[in-house]
Amino acid sequence: HKWGEHQPLPHVNWGDLFYDLFYVAGAYNLSAIIKNSKNWIGLLYFFACFGPSYLNFWATKSILDSRFKLPQNDVVHRVLEVTWLCSLATAILNIRPVEDMSHPSENSETFLFCLGNLLGVFHMCLYNIEIGFIWVEGDQQASKWTSYMEFKNEFWTFLITLAATIWSRVLYNSDLDGKAHHGPMFLMLLSWLVKPFHAYYYYFIERIDNLSREEMMRNFKNYLVPINVGYLTHRYGEWTMLMLGESILSLLIVNDITEHKTYRRKYFSAFYAGILSTILLSLLFYKSQPDIPDHHATRRTRNSGFLYAWIIQLYSAALIIVGVSYKMILTEYTDEYAAKSQKEETTSSTPYHVRVLAAEEDSSYYMTKEEKHSKIVGIFGLGLGFSFIFLNIMLILHNGFTSFHDRCLSSKTGHVSYFAPSLLVIGNIAVTALIMLVVFYYPLLGDYSELYVVAWLGFFAIVLQVVLRVLGDIYFPRSIIMIEEDGVSKTLTVSNP
Repeated sequence: HKWGEHQPLPHVNWGDLFYDLFYVAGAYNLSAIIKNSKNWIGLLYFFACFGPSYLNFWATKSILDSRFKLPQNDVVHRVLEVTWLCSLATAILNIRPVEDMSHPSENSETFLFCLGNLLGVFHMCLYNIEIGFIWVEGDQQASKWTSYMEFKNEFWTFLITLAATIWSRVLYNSDLDGKAHHGPMFLMLLSWLVKPFHAYYYYFIERIDNLSREEMMRNFKNYLVPINVGYLTHRYGEWTMLMLGESILSLLIVNDITEHKTYRRKYFSAFYAGILSTILLSLLFYKSQPDIPDHHATRRTRNSGFLYAWIIQLYSAALIIVGVSYKMILTEYTDEYAAKSQKEETTSSTPYHVRVLAAEEDSSYYMTKEEKHSKIVGIFGLGLGFSFIFLNIMLILHNGFTSFHDRCLSSKTGHVSYFAPSLLVIGNIAVTALIMLVVFYYPLLGDYSELYVVAWLGFFAIVLQVVLRVLGDIYFPRSIIMIEEDGVSKTLTVSNP
């Protein structure tokens, strides 16, 4: 794409839709980590698998497609696309519970997961080498420098992932006496955490051709290929729907629904609370997104676009955690869990053998009913609470603080009223704090500590968030005027009448 050109939204790309299907399985396997390890180690492994799988494949491919159009019909690129998908499949297949991945001497999953990501990063390096030195269409200087910066960013990720791959391979079949070893996965987590800092340095700090920062800012169009914001926002929307789809799968695919009347009633109560919550979460997300690409964070400023790219992945991770929480709540009301709970009631509060459902294999823990329920509520509350926080951050990145000020300004009186918007902000914070407090005060709920009650509490928290969004649009609308300037359509935001 070139600066100043119209950026059309591409037609439905069936290749992208097929590519996204791999992440349906990815979200499903990621949920198994949380279900089997309801602790901080499980959370670290969750992000060590989620982050690289997102950045090394989906994010880099979406950015590449939003800037360049590579040949697709020749044999070489077809082979590269197939091997890229095989690398992604390898990484996702080997996302396994902590019990497996933390023992690299006994299981090959850690090595194969690292290897799949290594091959994915290697493919991206090849694409950037091709764009910078072999083939390019359009502004050659801008394409060369953009691909060069992307290559340097991917190269550091390649080195860290290579170290993790070699480390896990050395550990495989080594004698660790059954001890857990987290080193390779912590390196994968590191590769995800440091990649944004590399990108920020190369795009915003590093000097090019010995130019000063002021000269680079004046001539940035000569060194940077623009992103098709319309295409990228479209892909972000599809990605979010994939993550919400994990909640739908978790709710709809549950075995052994109990025939016990009491547990069956609680099961369906939690089920419909989860279904309604997921529907409202999708509405809340799109309610928080701009109607046109020109109002997207990626278009507003470089910093806002950069932060949005980081926050959207944290938000999608929170959605997966919410989805797996619904799964764990529902499985408490299946035949097997009902029998376990009844057994516990007749044998005091001594720990009993609990079977925790996973994607394919199950891990076993000794845990009391109260302990297990407390952990489930903690995961649910943190996931839903942080999803609200990240969604509000994205809303700020889209609009900026100046836009919020303008929406409170009356063009008739010229005065700004902060009282009503302050109430909305306080209400938003209060709703988020409420669901987070449930995590820490769950044992004090007493008779209201049933998991299906907590599911409905989450639903009402989401309803309040939607209501706050609607009230904000009603009482503080933002008017948009379309103008035509030099043949390019632009938008202006005006204050309230």
